[in-house]
This record gives sequence, structure tokens and C-alpha cells, in this order.
Amino acid sequence: MSPEHFKVLYGYDLPELEDIIVFVCRSGERSSSAVKIAIEYGYENAKHFPGGLSEWQKEKASLQSSGDV
Repeated sequence: MSPEHFKVLYGYDLPELEDIIVFVCRSGERSSSAVKIAIEYGYENAKHFPGGLSEWQKEKASLQSSGDV
């Protein structure tokens, strides 16, 4: 996909291959798959949040209840 077409479709510039890209989903499974695909396309700095938003919400709730936030 051309950078111009990407911009029209998504409203953002196409990331550069060296940019850090973070994928997030609910459980971490789809974002893990997205990282693998991004790396196949040359995005070596692709990352994801293990456990997804569900894990992040648990961690946030845990921190809030302990008063560490």
C-alpha cells in the first residue's frame, strides 16, 4: 500500500520501518499475531502488550487498590 493510500484510509501517515509500533487487543493474542505480521513486513520495532487490555486493567485495579497510583 502506498503511503498516500494509507493516509487516505486511516488518516495517519504510514509508519516508517524503524518506528516503534505497539499493538493492543483485549487478550494479547491478536496483537501478538499483528506483531509477527508487522515484523514480516520489516517493522522490527513492532511490540504488543502481553495479556492485552484485560491484563492492563487488572494491573491498574491492583495498583489502585494498593494505593500505588
